[in-house]
Amino acid sequence: RCIIDSLYTGEQADELAEDFLTRAEKAGRPSAPYEVKERFCARLCELKGVLASRSDKLEDAIAAFEEAVGHDPRSLVARKALANGRMARQQPARAVIHFENLQRLEPKNLGWRRGMLRALAAEAKAKNQVDAYFASILLEKRQILLEDPTNPVALFDLGTALTVFERDVSAEQGGCGAIHYLKLALQKDADNPWYLLAIKDFLVSSLSKGSGWEQAAQLMEKAVANESAAAQIHLEYAELLMKKPGGCDSECARKHFELALGKNPALAQVHFGLGKLAVVEDSMDEARKHFHKGLRLAPFVKGAQEARKMVG
Repeated sequence: RCIIDSLYTGEQADELAEDFLTRAEKAGRPSAPYEVKERFCARLCELKGVLASRSDKLEDAIAAFEEAVGHDPRSLVARKALANGRMARQQPARAVIHFENLQRLEPKNLGWRRGMLRALAAEAKAKNQVDAYFASILLEKRQILLEDPTNPVALFDLGTALTVFERDVSAEQGGCGAIHYLKLALQKDADNPWYLLAIKDFLVSSLSKGSGWEQAAQLMEKAVANESAAAQIHLEYAELLMKKPGGCDSECARKHFELALGKNPALAQVHFGLGKLAVVEDSMDEARKHFHKGLRLAPFVKGAQEARKMVG
């Protein structure tokens, strides 16, 4: 596990990892109880998957991660990679399974709920069943809110679903728009960054209509003013600054990408963002360096496909 962690944080541990994997496979399963053996096999498969992904052998990586969850269904490393990998492969139905498991493993991380709702929306569009999928989610969340009107997670789910399914039920009887539910969730738990990010998502979804950016920027400015702001907050604020109407705010975006990197060196999307900034500044060598680093850290996450095209 320490070797896997060192690979994800970008340390030069490839040779050590390869050597460990070779010796472990030669040694075979340890003489231990069945559950211990299964966890050991899962860790080896995780390591195979990480090494394969760092070598851009994406199909081999997915196969290794699938084998890992077969040995240990609680493998966070494998579930995260498979959720993102299946989405990158445009297989949202298969991604949903892994997002559901991630929710169970890390119930406080609402990012997995956000990911699952996006996967469900993608699956619904692929099957041309958007109305049916959305109606099912809407019914489920409203039933929860009937019993507990201030349940922040149900409010978050409902507001996020309205955003990702591009639905506005404000005209329906008893219905409200996404921003209404998300603001109620934020009132209930003002320190939870995922409620802020969900509101930002809704506001950004209005950008195509010529509005929303200023409100989203003001919201994120308040969030990053907190010294304990999570890396994800700085990352998404930087990405928002790159979409500023009239032109990218490169200086401020770079500042927040670097703050995100300081808080989480393994966040691949930061390197993708810095790579895009370098492209804007016509520094292609710098751009390729960041894209390569991001792809080695996480070859399946949002931005990886575009980065892969940039590095050829």
